Amino acid sequence: MPRLVATSRSRSVSIKIAAVALVALAACGCGQAPTRIEGVVTLDGEPLPNAMVQFFPLGSEGRTAAVQTDATGRFLVNVSPHPMRVAISARKVVGQVKDGEGMADLLEDMVPDRFRSPTASELSVTPAAGTVTKAEFTLTSANR
Repeated sequence: MPRLVATSRSRSVSIKIAAVALVALAACGCGQAPTRIEGVVTLDGEPLPNAMVQFFPLGSEGRTAAVQTDATGRFLVNVSPHPMRVAISARKVVGQVKDGEGMADLLEDMVPDRFRSPTASELSVTPAAGTVTKAEFTLTSANR
């Protein structure tokens, strides 16, 4: 049976592979606590259930994220640790219209444009890396 002997060339390759693996592990953030935002959304002082809360990086770094609020307007979402613009949307049924052979709900936006737009929303948050950042989004329907 042939005996395998490590040469300086194979050691060099092994060291390079190990270095690349360490860099890859550091880059993915393995072992770090997740960055999260925990919050609540209210509209005119009342919890906003089933609202879509979207997070958009303000710069070139980070990734988008989205979450739906629960029945009490609360949410918890994993995000990248970068400044984020926040867009919130929610609709309510205001009637029904005939749609082909059946009826379809007629929906109306509940949230004013100034909070709904991914590019122009007045809302923002900067989550701290590896922690849970608390956020309270208090919306008003005045001046739609």
